[in-house]
Amino acid sequence: MYYFGSNGDAVTGLRHYGNNKLEYYGTDHVQYRNRYASQGKQLYYFGSNGDAVTGLRHYGNNKLEYYGTDHVQYRNRYASQGNQLYYFGSNGDAVTGLRHYDHNKLEYYGADHVQYRNRYYQEGNKFYYFGGNGDAITGLRHYGNNKLEYYGTDHVQYRNSYANVGNTRYYFGSNGDAVSTNRPQTEADIIGSMRVAQKAQQIVTVVQDGESTATLKLWQKQGDTWRNILISSSRIGNGGIGNSHEGSSTTPKGAYHLSFAFGKGATAQTAGMSYRQIKPTSYWIEDQNDRQYNTWQDRSWANNKNEHLIDYTKAAPHNQYELAVVMDNQGQNNGSGFFIHVKNQWPTEGCVSISLSDMRTLVSHLGTKAYVVDVQNQAQLKNY
Repeated sequence: MYYFGSNGDAVTGLRHYGNNKLEYYGTDHVQYRNRYASQGKQLYYFGSNGDAVTGLRHYGNNKLEYYGTDHVQYRNRYASQGNQLYYFGSNGDAVTGLRHYDHNKLEYYGADHVQYRNRYYQEGNKFYYFGGNGDAITGLRHYGNNKLEYYGTDHVQYRNSYANVGNTRYYFGSNGDAVSTNRPQTEADIIGSMRVAQKAQQIVTVVQDGESTATLKLWQKQGDTWRNILISSSRIGNGGIGNSHEGSSTTPKGAYHLSFAFGKGATAQTAGMSYRQIKPTSYWIEDQNDRQYNTWQDRSWANNKNEHLIDYTKAAPHNQYELAVVMDNQGQNNGSGFFIHVKNQWPTEGCVSISLSDMRTLVSHLGTKAYVVDVQNQAQLKNY
């Protein structure tokens, strides 16, 4: 098919005619039919009657493309037909499956290339839910008759696992629904809901129960639950637990990483935590004018503002450092030399002390992700 213009010459290229109709003639002047033509970055498709198509075009093995009212093929953009939304990729084809875009956004297109909205999608063992705008949701989703489910930052639905939202802890069962129960919150639930629980494998809680006494508990993470494996009566600072400073004899309130263990023996059993043996040259630097303040140092001499560690490895009641663990409060400006160590008959100067046998049990369970939380009452645990 040829078309001859007003000067009698056969046309080449694009020819607009009628009511927004378009056709194309090659360099041989033959009209394009059932084929593509490009002009610069714009691509067209001409149907069996020679007209450029508009709207959706199905072709090949379940492939789909879209041409606008200007007949140009859509690329890297959306198109809607009625209530159905499509996305056309860089090759002009409508996408199927999961599509990641922008900052951690996710959408899904079915085998018919239509975007999922207000519906689920399953891929293997992973479940997603796509909301009214087509984006996969994250966080809590309320639905049905008081039902609740949760989706992580990867948009995957939680199943058989816990999720902490603010100060509230949920458990989601094998069908993805939050488990409903009337049982009161247990102490293990409180431990699991703490912020520090998200990075810890062991948590030592020290809850004040007297003027200079407290109850120490060791909690071990097992799967998604926390199990109590030690309860010990402890002594704390003369000033109890609170806001401390150098010389205040107050056990510092807060959460601290337990960085390493130390003691009199050459070795000690731990669950991965490092251990140091005290030597005659070992000091804990508590002189605030010393540039190595609040650290362990091996020196030939240190002034009397510093703690000579070996002096506390003698016979009871001067055996506090027969075994100890460091509460790492570096940069807290709340004092120095805070440890969990062996108990004698006196309050401490800010440390936490328990019996030697309990100290050995405690250290044997501590790894590299162990933390201590010192509080004045159990309710304060939720602050950490």
